[in-house]
Amino acid sequence: MPVILNTPEISGSSDFEIRHGDYKDKYIPYDYPKGLDLRPGSKVHDKIVMAVMRKALYSHTSMSSRYPKWKHIDHLLTAYINPEWEKKAKDDKRKVEPVVIPVTFGALETLMTYMVAVFFEYPLFSYDGVGPEDVVGAKLLEKCIEADCVRNKVPLNIYTMFRDSFAYGIGPLSTQWNVEKMMIYRGEEYDFAPQEEIRVEGNNAVNIDPYQYLPDPDVPIHDVQKGEFVGWSSRTNLMSLLSEENANRGRVFNCRYAQYLASGMSVIYTGGRSQGGRDDASGTYSSVYGTGASKVIDTISLYMNIIPKDWELGDNEYPEKWLFRVAADKILISAMPLGLNHNKYPVVVNAPTFDGHSITPVSLLETTAGIQDTVDWLIQSHIANVKKSINDMLVVDPYLVNINDITNPTTGKIIRKRRAAWGKGNVMDGIGQLQVSDVTRGHLGDIAALSEMLKQVTGASDIIQGNIERRGERVSASEARGAMSSALSRLEKYAKISSIQSMYDIAIMFAYHSQQLMTQETYVKNIGEWERLLIADYGVNAQNVLVRPQDINVRFDVVPKDGTMPNSNGAETWVDILKIVSSSPLLMQKFNVNRIFSHLARMLGAKDIDKFTVETMPDEAVMAEQRAGNLIPVEGAV
Repeated sequence: MPVILNTPEISGSSDFEIRHGDYKDKYIPYDYPKGLDLRPGSKVHDKIVMAVMRKALYSHTSMSSRYPKWKHIDHLLTAYINPEWEKKAKDDKRKVEPVVIPVTFGALETLMTYMVAVFFEYPLFSYDGVGPEDVVGAKLLEKCIEADCVRNKVPLNIYTMFRDSFAYGIGPLSTQWNVEKMMIYRGEEYDFAPQEEIRVEGNNAVNIDPYQYLPDPDVPIHDVQKGEFVGWSSRTNLMSLLSEENANRGRVFNCRYAQYLASGMSVIYTGGRSQGGRDDASGTYSSVYGTGASKVIDTISLYMNIIPKDWELGDNEYPEKWLFRVAADKILISAMPLGLNHNKYPVVVNAPTFDGHSITPVSLLETTAGIQDTVDWLIQSHIANVKKSINDMLVVDPYLVNINDITNPTTGKIIRKRRAAWGKGNVMDGIGQLQVSDVTRGHLGDIAALSEMLKQVTGASDIIQGNIERRGERVSASEARGAMSSALSRLEKYAKISSIQSMYDIAIMFAYHSQQLMTQETYVKNIGEWERLLIADYGVNAQNVLVRPQDINVRFDVVPKDGTMPNSNGAETWVDILKIVSSSPLLMQKFNVNRIFSHLARMLGAKDIDKFTVETMPDEAVMAEQRAGNLIPVEGAV
């Protein structure tokens, strides 16, 4: 028999009963961690599964109240048109064609453009050493993490996190350490001995669908680390699960039992994913309900703070962070302590519109959803009224006019009078056009006003989108800069909150993961601002620096980004500063003109300005090297 979960959504009870199907009677040998008995049906196994499912369903029940609002946002962002409405419009040409104005989508694109400009400059995360002995190691750590971000395309995950946070109010993301292995075959002729070796390792990020996110509802959304648990549900298939078990022996187990399941779907995944509206426009639902050819297996991953002794998982009587994974709501496939040096759940949440208290804050786009709905209604009603006015609406006296001739849709028609009206009076006495007035003529103006209101609420104003309202013949440079500065300050707030809320935590976790989990040496490119520092430490020709795991085990501080647009802090001002400093001998003694110029060049877009610098030596050092015979004058030099 399949597993039966007595959940509040299903039976109104918070109790659970696990009934094992055919897989219960199977015996598949496994070496479980710490010598535990985690075979399906065992006391410890069922205890863990029931505890995980209780917490997961508790979180899902709380989060599911937000799904209808999120689905509405999905429809707004996909310019969703109800298929039934569209079908009726096509079948009856007198109906108004569905029209959706993507004002909300335009606002989101503007917000995302700003976030990309602020955060997607390499390095994504910057580090400083705490002491002088940590400076070089911190920069090597920064270079290693930069290489990880490039290799694993981490900016795409961060982009999705920002987009989810603006659309749904929350953007959850999991930081992970990715290890890719390959099989090496060594031997002669047909006597090959396959050996597994690490091909590449490094930091990675995985987005969590807000519909599948399972936070602790008893703590605010930004206090992930204070919760008793946090996790998510996801969908995979039997073959992927078996491959994962084979690659992680001892860490993943019991996956072979899943092949005997009648159904691998979870009430949490199906109950959450099917509530979303992203697929409604295209009508693709197979991934939700598992109607494809592969054997679908839903899993729940939950990080929990537990006392191992109470769970019969060890002797420790104080809380530890563990990871549990349950497949198909029935089978425990992973149970292990995290053991991470940063002692955090490897989960961050970006919530720029958080209020400091709620578990599911109202998103920025949700606050303007009503405006978008009104805009769509205004344009649809206006088009309907226009169609009504351009179609013939006639008042006919069927005693005087042949009604069949009037209803004939062909052009060039002849409308005949009835025999009784032949030769009597005006031929138009029996037919007349109904007077139609356009009561929606002001709707276009209303749409413009509401669209402007939506832009003001979201901060995606016209000036940010590159449109400047002309109040005279010309827009002065100072006027444009002032308007842009005021507009950008709105978006800077969201960027600053995101930097503190999520980007800082990601930087911390990536750094600790590298220090703890990196096992192989790697090379990093020695370019940019710290090139001279690293060359001085590693040698003049060290363009590719070899980094060993022990080289990055240093104390570090994260350098957070301030949320300002890279080119928004006044390049013109720095041009004036450079002119003033370079023309004043007194100021040149206090300020480094070369660094001011390099800073200005980067603001203007020259990111690799350091490549063009030349090394110079003080006159005293040159004379000393010349006396020692290390330097000789160049003939013809002035």
